[in-house]
Amino acid sequence: MENKKELKSVSFKCEGCGSGLVFSPKTQNLKCQNCGREKELEKSCDVQKHDLNEAKEEKHQKWMEQNKILKCQTCGAEIILNSLEFSGICPYCNSSYVAETKNLPDFVPDKVLPFLFDENEAEKRFKTQIKRRFYVPSSCKKTVKPENIKGTYIPAFSFDAFVSAQYSGTLSRQNDKDVVYFSISGTHKKEINDVLIENSSKITQESLKKILPYDLEKGYKFSEGFVLGYVVEHYEDAFNVCLNKSIKEMEQKMKTEILSKYSYDSVREFNMHCDFSKRKYLYSIVPIYQMNFFYRKRKYNILMNGQTGKIGGKFPTSVLKVLLTVLVWLLIVAGIIVISSLN
Repeated sequence: MENKKELKSVSFKCEGCGSGLVFSPKTQNLKCQNCGREKELEKSCDVQKHDLNEAKEEKHQKWMEQNKILKCQTCGAEIILNSLEFSGICPYCNSSYVAETKNLPDFVPDKVLPFLFDENEAEKRFKTQIKRRFYVPSSCKKTVKPENIKGTYIPAFSFDAFVSAQYSGTLSRQNDKDVVYFSISGTHKKEINDVLIENSSKITQESLKKILPYDLEKGYKFSEGFVLGYVVEHYEDAFNVCLNKSIKEMEQKMKTEILSKYSYDSVREFNMHCDFSKRKYLYSIVPIYQMNFFYRKRKYNILMNGQTGKIGGKFPTSVLKVLLTVLVWLLIVAGIIVISSLN
């Protein structure tokens, strides 16, 4: 059975009993929490990416009239609270919201990647995955139970571009007993799509990378029905900040691909200049489950991809297992040295 959520709104009512509806990840439709009756949710895959040159912060009157931003007094997270919101509890620290007297963001989501499983399934997937983590203590695996599982849609911009890179540099390679230096130069071109840049006030890009990827093809054109019963976080950074982050991500991808074409041991010098064209963007909200668990009186916060179930975060580590791993590697290295000396 799906966990029930307390609805503040009756803007989406069940046609049978008049109770509020929430989005059901199991059926991908709206469901009444009172009588279980379902309502078909209209879905559209027709999501058009925007040309970067046309990125304008235009006002969306209906969106602004129906929504407002509330700011958490404790942790500072900003949440879009609307007639669809189910509670006034911060998904990050559990404290109450405080209403802010400022306009809603100028960007309205283009796409929503809906949750594909509910909180109960999230708990099962967490337990399955933590059992597969070798360095987590066995006692933790047996007793762990995730708490405060909350589904949140976080804001993210995705960027496309055709990148042309001019590069030069000097690499080195070990050749018998000598180190050989050699020069490289050339042009590398590549079309890079869907570079996802989170724009959450509490979830960092590094945290997001641990639970990537998201399948952006499995998203739909934004519709308010998808967020019924879930928190939607307001984006934090300005559009240009996300754009600059995407440029750095693309440049790193280009550098990695260029260097992968050569056989080398180290990079002595590397210079690269990238030109970007055919640039597009899309504003999406992506699903994340947040949860925590306690082990030996310490709290661990975990993120889970609401699409794939992949988890990320810090986990307790068994010192004994780490020492055993180091010992095994030392024995292997010692064995190689002995064999080499005998030869």
